[in-house]
Parts: sequence; C-alpha cells; structure tokens
Amino acid sequence: MFSGDYSETTFSGPNFKFEDVNMNDLNLTGTDIPDSLGMGQNLRIRAVVEEFDENLGIIFLDPIVTEIR
Repeated sequence: MFSGDYSETTFSGPNFKFEDVNMNDLNLTGTDIPDSLGMGQNLRIRAVVEEFDENLGIIFLDPIVTEIR
C-alpha cells in the first residue's frame, strides 16, 4: 500500500502494510462501503504506527478508521 492516489505506473511516499487484518478490523466508513477491497481502491486511513522495518522500508499499521474515497 502506498500514499497518494492509485496509479499503475507511479507511486510516491512510504510503503505501508496491514498485517493479520480482515475487513472488520478496517472499521470502514463512508456512503458506499464495498463487500471487498481490491487493487486500485483509494482509501483514507487513520491508523496507529505499530512498527517501522528499516531493512524493508515498510511502516506496519494498526487501522483505526478506513474511509472509502
């Protein structure tokens, strides 16, 4: 997962990852909540930073609220 809007060719910002998280854990909000999420879905995420893996360059997140954009 990357920051910014989805693009097949470019990305910017750090790499983020949820680990051991299911759809219920995401606490989805918004007017049109889908049954599932897929590649290209733009989200606004509020989360707690659990860990930063400097070797992989990944920030591990624990979701608080996830809004469909």
